[in-house]
Order: sequence, then structure tokens, then C-alpha cells
Amino acid sequence: MVSKGWDAIVKKINKAGIVEPDEVNDEMWRINQRFLDNQIRQGKNFEFTNNPDTLPKRSFGEREYNYLKEMKYNLDKSNGKWVMNK
Repeated sequence: MVSKGWDAIVKKINKAGIVEPDEVNDEMWRINQRFLDNQIRQGKNFEFTNNPDTLPKRSFGEREYNYLKEMKYNLDKSNGKWVMNK
């Protein structure tokens, strides 16, 4: 599910012609990845609101989950939540 804020950013990118329409998702992922990298450098944990193993294929949520796994984060389900930590 995409947030209203996310939709607004995509709309502005499209309107400004910053990237080609078919490249918007890739550009949004690069922005999101930089955000994740900043949080990782600060030693943050990441909590998913849904079980990340059931996220739709090729969704941003799945991309985040896979990226965090690549960055050596592990899924901790011990408290009934889905938290990625090192």
C-alpha cells in the first residue's frame, strides 16, 4: 500500500519532469534506499506492520525487506512484531 505522501512525491516528480515516467519507481527506490542507508548508519532497527514474508512481489516493502537482509539484518518475530535488527 502506498501512502498519500508517497503519491504526492511521485506526482511532483512526474510534473517537474525530473525523470521519465517509466523511471519514477526506480528513482523513488533510490531515494528510499538512501533513507534506509542513513538509518542503518545510525544503528536503527526497522519494524514492519505486516509479515514481510507475505509482501507482494516487487513491492517497495519487499524491496526494503530484501535490502535489509542484504545488509545483514535479521527478522525477529519473538514479540509478535516483525522487527529487522542486527
